[in-house]
Amino acid sequence: MVDVKALKNKMESKNVKAEEAAAAAGVNLATFYRKMKSGNFLVKEAAALAEKLGLDNTEAAAIFFARCVA
Repeated sequence: MVDVKALKNKMESKNVKAEEAAAAAGVNLATFYRKMKSGNFLVKEAAALAEKLGLDNTEAAAIFFARCVA
């Protein structure tokens, strides 16, 4: 499961809008919002988002492979 709160915070801090993130992940905006709500992204989508946000491996793992999501 994705730590959606951390992903949203990182998007905000990097000034990446949902539309930009969706495009980077290769999904339409509605699909991106659905994935944000469910916390389920494909590995290729997570990798694309990590690259768009400039995340290092530690940050990406903490966000996209979170064990406990609040």
